Amino acid sequence: MMLGVNTFFSSFIVSVLGAQVLRPVARRIGLVDKPGGRKKHSAQTPLIGGITIFVAVAVQLGWCSMTSSTELDHSAMIVALSLILVVGVLDDLVHLSVRLRFTMHGLIGLIMVYWGGVLLVDLGYLVSSDLLVLGLFGLPLTLFATLGTINSLNMVDGIDGLAGVLSLVVFSFLALLCYLADSHYFILAIAVLGALGGFLVFNFPRKTERQATIFMGDAGSNLLGFTLAWMFIALSQGDNPVIAPVTALWLYAIPLIDTVSVMLRRVWLKRSPFKADRGHMHHLLIDAGFRVRQIVFLMAAIQFVLAAIGVLMLWSDVPQSIGFFAFLSMFAIYFFLVSRIWRLVPWLRRIHRYLGLTVAGARSVYVGNLDPDDAGPIIQSLLGEEARDRSFILFCYQCPLTESKRAAAEIECWSIADMHRLIKILARTVNEEDRLEIRQFIPRSKDNDRRIEEWKQDSCLRRKCRRHSETIARGDSAFTCFRYPETLSTNR
Repeated sequence: MMLGVNTFFSSFIVSVLGAQVLRPVARRIGLVDKPGGRKKHSAQTPLIGGITIFVAVAVQLGWCSMTSSTELDHSAMIVALSLILVVGVLDDLVHLSVRLRFTMHGLIGLIMVYWGGVLLVDLGYLVSSDLLVLGLFGLPLTLFATLGTINSLNMVDGIDGLAGVLSLVVFSFLALLCYLADSHYFILAIAVLGALGGFLVFNFPRKTERQATIFMGDAGSNLLGFTLAWMFIALSQGDNPVIAPVTALWLYAIPLIDTVSVMLRRVWLKRSPFKADRGHMHHLLIDAGFRVRQIVFLMAAIQFVLAAIGVLMLWSDVPQSIGFFAFLSMFAIYFFLVSRIWRLVPWLRRIHRYLGLTVAGARSVYVGNLDPDDAGPIIQSLLGEEARDRSFILFCYQCPLTESKRAAAEIECWSIADMHRLIKILARTVNEEDRLEIRQFIPRSKDNDRRIEEWKQDSCLRRKCRRHSETIARGDSAFTCFRYPETLSTNR
């Protein structure tokens, strides 16, 4: 146990020091992610997360091979990880084509098979009580699983800290299983955990650092994905496997389900499965108003629960076929939901409002369903003493079908905490019979509301207007549609 503790902290320290040393070097050689396009960061950010993780893990594996004799083939793994890192760094620098990248990953997978001795021989008792032996299909399925694991983690790496925290959850479960089974892969899992911890110091969004100072890059996601593929296959094979093959599905559930569903949806829409879009789970949560830190914690919590279910089924000797078909059922439900984004995102927004979470980009309070004739005095009476120090702007909105005009107020706030405090004050002051809507306000733009462009299409206008009139009747987010820039009055 002490060896594991020492490995974790030494790997953590190497990762932190490596990040500090490599940041200026990365800027000097151009190994940075530049802002622009679909990217939300505002400054050039070094893509050195993969290098720092590799250095920390390689140091631990090298030290372990010199100080102890283990069954783990460190040389094969270090060489394979080195090549994966090189391909990832080249991809970060010059953006390799999908075909070339897949070819290189496949060749490195052959090193894992023929030098490292890691090969899928069977899939356990996946569909029946008989062992599903792969035979000649073992090699191609091993390469397919390896490529899938590598690229699924790469595709889910869309916001700060997400891929790192999800990997942290997965490697934590692997470390626990390896420790209980006395597997020599325990040190590898602990070394990766320490390296990930050091990386997340600079990558995870915090209150003091709203944006990551380093990124994982393709090198980091490829490195972690390949390490997971190696461990999943190695631990699920042999006479006394640590995990069942179906357990690996549950341990890696979120990246796997998200990637497969996104690719199937792209094919269904007759698009390239490798062309980026906004269909990933974290994109849907962003559209629903969740902030980056909220998304990371939520997806990590879901991954933890699903991994725990897989481990509990393993320890409880639940038939592997039941675990497999339960996983397929869960995937089918998720794919059904994401194939109907127009229903899923509003549902997620209602959950977000019900939980009282802070909307991404919210910096003021919205008060809607006001009478345009006396909206100003109403807001001033609701604010009370707060009206002396705050400014607010009144707008008019209108439904094209009913032609009824209402007013809405945007009240300034000085911080997120102040916004929550003001919402509570207004909620206590307003009368229920007024049927006013009080919530966080976020200005709509093309970045966070794709409906803005859709409203311009005449073919969709009548259906959307009808839905909007129903929305006004419910008092639910009416200001997000058909907002008119007509300013009634301003308190300054």
